[in-house]
Amino acid sequence: MNRDDTSPDRWLEEAMNRALEADRDAFLSVAESRREAEALLLEARRVAASIEARADRRMATIQKERARALRRQLDALQRHHRRAALFKEEGGDAPDPLVWAESGVAARRLAALLTGGAER
Repeated sequence: MNRDDTSPDRWLEEAMNRALEADRDAFLSVAESRREAEALLLEARRVAASIEARADRRMATIQKERARALRRQLDALQRHHRRAALFKEEGGDAPDPLVWAESGVAARRLAALLTGGAER
């Protein structure tokens, strides 16, 4: 039997070569897809870390601002309390209503800062 390009053996060999080539191409494609996925994942992690760092800095700034405001309110409340105590020690008349009003305002501001609520 004469072997030419149309023989069944030749056709089978070409089909097998095409199948092997397709398999190799698929393997290379999967490998490339994995590399791209790993690069995307690495970038996503970098972006997430950056977002987390910015959020941490913002929270720290807010906490510092709240701590300063709280300190100011505590100081004001202590000043008003000392004034009221001095009035009482001196046995004088009732303290100036303005002192009590300021003390109430300071207490409401302090409560709002501590609870995160609105000043009432």
